[in-house]
Amino acid sequence: MRTLSVGVLAAFAMLSMGCERKVASAYSCPHPDWAHVDHEGHSDPCHVVKPPAPEPEPCPGDCLPIGPAGFRREPLLLWTGDASSVDPGCPDHAKGEYWTGNTGLVASPDCPLCTCGPSECVLPVGIAASPGQVCGGPFTDLLAPEPWDGSCTSPMTVDPGTFGSVVIPPPMASACEVVEVPPPPKAGGDFSWTTRARACDGLVQGRCDASDLMCSPTAKPPPPGFQQCIAYTDPVDEVALPTCPEAYPEQLVFYADVDDQRKCTPCECDEPLGNACIARVSVFQDPTCGGQPMPLFENYAIGLGDGVSCIAAMGGSSLGAFSASWGVNEPGACAPSGGQPYGEAIPAKPKVFCCQPVATE
Repeated sequence: MRTLSVGVLAAFAMLSMGCERKVASAYSCPHPDWAHVDHEGHSDPCHVVKPPAPEPEPCPGDCLPIGPAGFRREPLLLWTGDASSVDPGCPDHAKGEYWTGNTGLVASPDCPLCTCGPSECVLPVGIAASPGQVCGGPFTDLLAPEPWDGSCTSPMTVDPGTFGSVVIPPPMASACEVVEVPPPPKAGGDFSWTTRARACDGLVQGRCDASDLMCSPTAKPPPPGFQQCIAYTDPVDEVALPTCPEAYPEQLVFYADVDDQRKCTPCECDEPLGNACIARVSVFQDPTCGGQPMPLFENYAIGLGDGVSCIAAMGGSSLGAFSASWGVNEPGACAPSGGQPYGEAIPAKPKVFCCQPVATE
């Protein structure tokens, strides 16, 4: 009997341990609260079941149909006014700001005024020595420094017997520099709006019996400048705007941003006209432009538009330096072009409101 009792006790103990493991594994929390029950009196050791939210109070105003899907299920107070007027902000009986935007975009094309600087006369870039007396190649170039004011320069010395003529290129007219005169700055920036809008969340809350109805206040009229409205929250297609419900028949569209696609054609300067440029070139044997040995020639006149000149050199002479001065130096001018506007600024990020008409006294 003693052996049987011990066996029975051992089996019961094992069964008890197995039951404890089975019960514990049925709950997700590590420390079940065995005494806790939910709001309906059912066992809830892990506090999983939450009590239901309290039923909302009946609508204190009117339950109005808000039309198709896409409209926000809460009423708004919408203020609109001249953009230069004082914004009153949200009234005291509103929860806070919901959205702000504008309409009536004013974006005039403001491009710079394109002008051109003068076209200056430019002295010849240098001279060249030719082995023959008819200026055939190969040439030995003697280039002046950049920029060059015509003072004596000696890039190198060409020895006697190695050249027979001197090549002189004509002066040139420089291109005109583009000068852009920016438009005067505007106090309001690159664009402005004529009308501003501010939407404020209303405070009215309450239960309506149908899902397509919204609780709208009736007791307190909107402050001056405000309207009772609802907002469309789906993406807006301006080609096919949503239809406003009968209770909010007035449709208003405002914008939160600008897609500025305005640009200006680049300023440019046409070819120069009206220059009068005649250079006087002197070529010397002496590297310092001295009178000894005798200069090859002095004050040779060559003008803008002339061809390249070829001057035969004296036999046995060397070429040591050259200089230039202006006989005539009259700048020209260029006609400007560009600075024309194209493209436009487009209102962006539209927002649609459907509103009750403004109450009239």
